[in-house]
Amino acid sequence: MKNLILLFTIAFCVTCTNQPEPKTEETIIPFDIESAKKKYNEFANYSKAEQDTLMTNLTTFIFRKPSSSTWETKFNPEFRSYFIENAYNLEITYLHHQSDSLYYYYLLRDARDNKGMAKRGVAGKFYLNEKMAVTGFEEFCNTPIYEENKLVEIGFTLMEEMVAVGNVNKFLKDKTVIEWPDGNLFYSTKKHEWRAVE
Repeated sequence: MKNLILLFTIAFCVTCTNQPEPKTEETIIPFDIESAKKKYNEFANYSKAEQDTLMTNLTTFIFRKPSSSTWETKFNPEFRSYFIENAYNLEITYLHHQSDSLYYYYLLRDARDNKGMAKRGVAGKFYLNEKMAVTGFEEFCNTPIYEENKLVEIGFTLMEEMVAVGNVNKFLKDKTVIEWPDGNLFYSTKKHEWRAVE
């Protein structure tokens, strides 16, 4: 009888040790917003006056132009106050000084969706001279409208790509990351605005 109990005990133990380990879910590491912002934080190196100047200059390129201006005249001095007043509509999230006068940027701007005011991301590059004047500018893409934390995370992905290869072409077909350019809109580097494809 003792031998029979011993035999059953050994068989039970062997069966237990041969059972597959239960599967555990993969640990998802949450996106670290603070670390991401610290990595591309060139904007913080400027004084308040320099930040204001740079934001006004970027607003002139990105924000909608005054109704009485054209793409050719919106940079004229008489429209400067309009862009100063509307600079608050843009918020620098990431800024990276790549080389010489070349900078890559990612910012958030006001946008409209069916719920009212919201935000979208804007990524691209510009050139800056010693007087804080933007001497060349291009928008690579606009993101879809999302809540802010998601936009910050998408922006980090786009910034990493811009710094690594100089563009965001890898993501152009991923409509969860980039809304335009698409088959209907392209960015005109001559007029510095999004234009319909003809």
